[in-house]
Amino acid sequence: SLPGEPERELRLAQRFQMLSGQLGAQPLAEGRVNGRSLRLVVAGAQTYTGTLDGDTISGEVSRAGAAPQAWRAQRIKRGRMDIDAGTETPFQSGSPMGDSR
Repeated sequence: SLPGEPERELRLAQRFQMLSGQLGAQPLAEGRVNGRSLRLVVAGAQTYTGTLDGDTISGEVSRAGAAPQAWRAQRIKRGRMDIDAGTETPFQSGSPMGDSR
């Protein structure tokens, strides 16, 4: 999010060091990650640079004719993920269902 602007959702997909995705309704024109550093170009007019730290990205955004501004993104945690790996005994919270231990 940027100060004074509404929050937008950043969706990223990674293939090796290349990133693709969109910020709000705007597609990324360019995206790259190198270790913990990333660079995103949105609509050719905004360049976001940042550092990954766990579930957070923070850095600066540069726009033509404007001073750089700080920005921050936080990973959205969504519900519970169920994974079917072909096991015969269903598990819930790390214990077999029906097990009262």
